[in-house]
Amino acid sequence: MSKRPLFHTPLFILSLLVAVAGYILLGTGEVDGIYSLTLAPVLLVIAYAVLFPLTVLLQREEKK
Repeated sequence: MSKRPLFHTPLFILSLLVAVAGYILLGTGEVDGIYSLTLAPVLLVIAYAVLFPLTVLLQREEKK
């Protein structure tokens, strides 16, 4: 019996990179700048609402 990871690895790494980039942009620049008010939240929403769930869903499909 082979042990499989709980997530789709390449997509999970991409999700982590997008989330980290979002937090970095959130913490840098001006308080009312375009990066901290627009780009960073969009990246975080994409990471947490789209990419992380996809990692779990794709892994479940691979197990079938």
